[in-house]
Amino acid sequence: MDVTTITFPCKPESVGIVRTLARSLFDRFERGYEAELITSELVTNSVVHSRSRYGGRVTARFTIGEASGRIEIVDDGPAAEPIPADQIDEHRRGLRFIVDTCADKWGQDAETSQTTYWAELHWG
Repeated sequence: MDVTTITFPCKPESVGIVRTLARSLFDRFERGYEAELITSELVTNSVVHSRSRYGGRVTARFTIGEASGRIEIVDDGPAAEPIPADQIDEHRRGLRFIVDTCADKWGQDAETSQTTYWAELHWG
């Protein structure tokens, strides 16, 4: 397995850099476009919604195996309370739509001080 990790300031201008990296890593498996969209959406989610946006940092980890790859975006957790289920349609539409459409599997792991959004892409 190949692992590429980058830690960057949680600022809007970081999104394009990390998105381009994802595309380059996944292009050889013909999943670059999906990886680019997923990464862009997950990093943007951190920039807009996480505590990392207050001068913090975000880490992107890309793990590439023979038949699949995994994208992980780790931030300092949500800056606000979770969105109630009855209001979810008004928020996070992009996250749910884009990642649901592009990833073979995805989810969220929340700890006390960090949140990891992850997505898996399969090939071969």
